Amino acid sequence: MASALGGKRPVCDEDIRPVGALEEVLVQQLAFEFLRLGRLYKADVQVAPRGFKRVEQDLNHSVGFDAKGEAMDIRKELASELLLGYGNSVSKQIHRILDRLERLQRMRKGQPVRCAKSRAAGFN
Repeated sequence: MASALGGKRPVCDEDIRPVGALEEVLVQQLAFEFLRLGRLYKADVQVAPRGFKRVEQDLNHSVGFDAKGEAMDIRKELASELLLGYGNSVSKQIHRILDRLERLQRMRKGQPVRCAKSRAAGFN
């Protein structure tokens, strides 16, 4: 499983030290989300330079666009917007998994667990 996850699983195991099947599943999910985040960063490295080049060209040339050129601009903007949205989704999922793990480990250790409303509001 670790090879499929790019070596992330052993690092997660060492840091989190899961106990029980549910914690193991959450650690697997966490490792998978970090793999997705790494893939997202690789995609962003490929897309960002093209976007910056296009912005530079647009700033240097104030030329109008035909209908076909506008459609291409929209597609390029959508690619970067999709990456940004995907990145936000992955980040939120990582935070949710970490929150579940923390709650589960606190319950297992007999420590107090914050209710969902106080977590959402940012209260400790």
